[in-house]
Amino acid sequence: APSWTLGFHQIERVNRHLKGRLISHTRRGFHDHRIWSDSLGQKRDLLVYLPPGYTPEKKYPLAIFLHGAAQDEQYFMQGIVKSFDDAICSGKIPPVIVAAPDGSIHGRATLRDVASFWTDSKAGCFEQYLMNDVWGFLHRNYSLDSKRESFALMGVSMGGSAAMTLGIKHRDRLATVISIMPLLNLRHVDDTGRYKAPFDPNNHGLRVKPRLHEALGRRKLFTLRFSELFVPIFGRGEEAVEGMSRINPMEVMIREHLRPGELNLFIGYGAHDEF
Repeated sequence: APSWTLGFHQIERVNRHLKGRLISHTRRGFHDHRIWSDSLGQKRDLLVYLPPGYTPEKKYPLAIFLHGAAQDEQYFMQGIVKSFDDAICSGKIPPVIVAAPDGSIHGRATLRDVASFWTDSKAGCFEQYLMNDVWGFLHRNYSLDSKRESFALMGVSMGGSAAMTLGIKHRDRLATVISIMPLLNLRHVDDTGRYKAPFDPNNHGLRVKPRLHEALGRRKLFTLRFSELFVPIFGRGEEAVEGMSRINPMEVMIREHLRPGELNLFIGYGAHDEF
């Protein structure tokens, strides 16, 4: 559903099933509670989960959840927030604030221009939006622990890839990255240039030419192609490959000289994803 339909009753229905509480910095009919982004030059939706017993007198760790391609912040509300609430209530994880900003290119979930990769690109300054505007808003409005060890980035698919890249680049501010089904090498091919070849550590290379119509994944009625994922943010030809290189976790890790022990990294894959 588009963001403007995220009304008061929708949020309250979710909150009835939580011990904590979900705060909606979104549009609700005629009421606009979105946060302002200097980096994007527009207002943006943000959801914030507060753990049970939240009080400004205490300081809390913060995890920022980055959604995947063709999604927006509502994915967190629809499928993720209850799991965090249950884990906190059962003692599996400590009380933590979880923020879910909207990183979609057009401010809503859509199958057109599906992926911002939370990076600064032709589509907008999404890294600055996240690490400056969202980061600043959360620190001004919620009671957060100031220690680096209290901050984490986490994400799924596109968001998992971005969490890894941004976590490495901003490891002076945060200590933990959690990536579920991330794209850790955006330029993966074998030594003959095949993208679909199974990974072989003795037979792999880096993509040097974009194949705009190459299928990156398929569902029953939908094929995700190279051009749909990368052209809107990086353009075509060599500039597309250069853009991929800038945000490619494997290459960023090397360029940023990440050393053992500098970040807590968790990477998880299921046996199958939706493609």
